Amino acid sequence: MNLFRIERRTTVLLAVLVISMLIAACSPTEKDPAKRVLNDAVKAIGGESKLTGWTTRIEKGTLISIWAGWGRLTAECTHYTNKPDKLLLDQDYSANDHPFYFVYTLNGEQAWAEINLGIRQNQRTTDMLKKRMREVDGITYFLTSCDSFYLVPGVPDDSLYSGSDLTRVACIAGEDTTLLDFLNISHLLARKIESGQGGETHLLMDDYRKVSGMKVPFHIRLYENGTLSSEYKWDEISFDVEIDPAIFEKNRPSG
Repeated sequence: MNLFRIERRTTVLLAVLVISMLIAACSPTEKDPAKRVLNDAVKAIGGESKLTGWTTRIEKGTLISIWAGWGRLTAECTHYTNKPDKLLLDQDYSANDHPFYFVYTLNGEQAWAEINLGIRQNQRTTDMLKKRMREVDGITYFLTSCDSFYLVPGVPDDSLYSGSDLTRVACIAGEDTTLLDFLNISHLLARKIESGQGGETHLLMDDYRKVSGMKVPFHIRLYENGTLSSEYKWDEISFDVEIDPAIFEKNRPSG
């Protein structure tokens, strides 16, 4: 009787082992080493369903801007995002009873900026807001939108990072190439590098905290051609919260 039980138990264990091996063999394995780095980053952040599954987001904190001739200016900053096509960036630099603010709004195909009660529309504002909206899901955007990827060897040291601590992936979409630097230990995105008509920009992300099952950067710095131009320090980030749709209609230009 005991021998029968042992044999039965052994048979069950072997069956479980065989099934596990078959599942592992059938599971898709990313062969592209560059895409594998991106997939590891998505998992480290919280998984694709978390990164893409949210509908609304509110970010609240401060923005420090460094402008030539003005120095360092600090703004109370709130960003509202409502997928798939609504975005509002509220930056209030007002101080000592002197109003000074910028509100950038994207609503569908229309974009505009309110600057001290004046409403402005231009292609630069539209392109900036639409780009932000396209990339709102972070790394998953590059995985689904880029044509090809490759690992960049020999990431150089700089004043911010040791190259040996990073893995750099080049993401190519048409004629545009974006470089993404990932921390080797955590797999989190540390830096995004882009080049355009205005030169080269470095967007640095750190102080990752867990929000709604995702690791989100609460500290973001933007360097333009090697010079720090803006710095975000978020106090609060929340997902899938109610946003009054009327804020995306405020001061909307006619026509």
